[in-house]
Amino acid sequence: MNKILQLLNYDNSRILNEGGAQRAQRKRRVIQWSLGGHTMVTQWSLGGHTIVTRWSYNGHTMVIQ
Repeated sequence: MNKILQLLNYDNSRILNEGGAQRAQRKRRVIQWSLGGHTMVTQWSLGGHTIVTRWSYNGHTMVIQ
């Protein structure tokens, strides 16, 4: 589980960097795990803007809102 969490954190950071938001201050980060291990929702507050990233553990679905 920790290895998966580290991988997802790395991917989140890479997505933020590619989006040009690496210089924005990350004020809040909330990670919600489903007990079934299928969904992770990560929410950042970046200078008043909210980025919600949804991951699917099946390795096929990743939706960024």
